[in-house]
Amino acid sequence: MSDGEPRTSGDGLSEVRARREHFRITMVELEAVISRAAPGRIDKWWAEVRETLRSLDRAIEIHAQATEEPGGLFEQVRMQAPRLAGKIDRLVQEHEDIRQRIRSLVEGTGPVGDDEEAWVEQVREDVLELLRVLSRHRQRGADLLYEAYDVDLGPGD
Repeated sequence: MSDGEPRTSGDGLSEVRARREHFRITMVELEAVISRAAPGRIDKWWAEVRETLRSLDRAIEIHAQATEEPGGLFEQVRMQAPRLAGKIDRLVQEHEDIRQRIRSLVEGTGPVGDDEEAWVEQVREDVLELLRVLSRHRQRGADLLYEAYDVDLGPGD
């Protein structure tokens, strides 16, 4: 990057970091919730999982709006570094894919029949896959900003 190229403002990066941290904390909370004991308390466990998924959905919605809105981060990156348009398009598509995964999990029903253990295990597997997808999305976002602005989002990530 040359010295003459504009950079995103420090305030803008602070907002990005704050949203990313909220996003990360919610992911950690979700992992903690699915790891709690479920036998004998399936209804309570499932209610906690759903509520945390809803919190994650809200965090993704805020993140997507802030990055995709006119004048938002992605528009700024497109102006700064048009070569990254394909990566931005991928991240935008991932937002919708992630939200669909979350909605599918939230709309899921409780165990059918007597095999609660298998149902809990499947929910946990689905949530762990979601967390993997989210982690990879966060990495791609950090890489995009580094490529556009030569800024690492920080050791807290």
